Amino acid sequence: ILYIPCMYSIWKRMANSNCYKIMFIIGVVDMAAVLCAGFLTGYLGYFGYGFCSSPKFIYFSGAYGFFCWSTESTIEGILAINRCVEIWSSEYAKKLFGGKKLFIWLGIPFLYGLAVFVWSKPITFSGIYFSWFFNPHIGYINDVNQEYENTFHSIHNLSVAFFLLITYLIFFIIFLIKSKQGGFQSHQQSYSEKMIFFQIILISLFNSVAASIYVFMQYIHVNDVIIIIGQICWLNAHGDKH
Repeated sequence: ILYIPCMYSIWKRMANSNCYKIMFIIGVVDMAAVLCAGFLTGYLGYFGYGFCSSPKFIYFSGAYGFFCWSTESTIEGILAINRCVEIWSSEYAKKLFGGKKLFIWLGIPFLYGLAVFVWSKPITFSGIYFSWFFNPHIGYINDVNQEYENTFHSIHNLSVAFFLLITYLIFFIIFLIKSKQGGFQSHQQSYSEKMIFFQIILISLFNSVAASIYVFMQYIHVNDVIIIIGQICWLNAHGDKH
């Protein structure tokens, strides 16, 4: 419900802004993702479900959650590219993102997410740790032979964390250069760019922390507090950004 006024606010501003159009699509995916990161996780944890007790439901829930995560985090990368190009040159931004080209940019993450849903190993819920793991027997049987390992997930998550860090570092450098050279048309434009920058940094922070923790906890036995932090960051990556 709280998403509705936020999405409406973005919708009013997105007519002449590709940035807000991308953020609106992110918001749509976020609302779908919260079902898994929030409601399903809470429901399964409260009633103590595990893969053995409800394999089909948890299997498809994990595949659905992985689809939402891979789609949303990929769109985050596109948003990062858009912000860097936009602040550097509005002319180049129009060439890359103008018109129907934006639909192509946004179509790629959904096709990518669909491929993940169909072909990648799904993540499964653990009632012991109140979180999601690729080993459905976590806490009972160690995956010694790496039968349930999902290397693709690790590559995707670490790439997301690294790419967002590098891209927004570049954005910050460009912003400083433009500020010193008087590249902004007005103080209001400079302030607007700062606010958008800080908002997107907040989005990327939750994404990067969640992505990193979710990789490490698949391979290393980490403290329960770290697992909870990872789960909270995943939820906040979809629910605390607008």
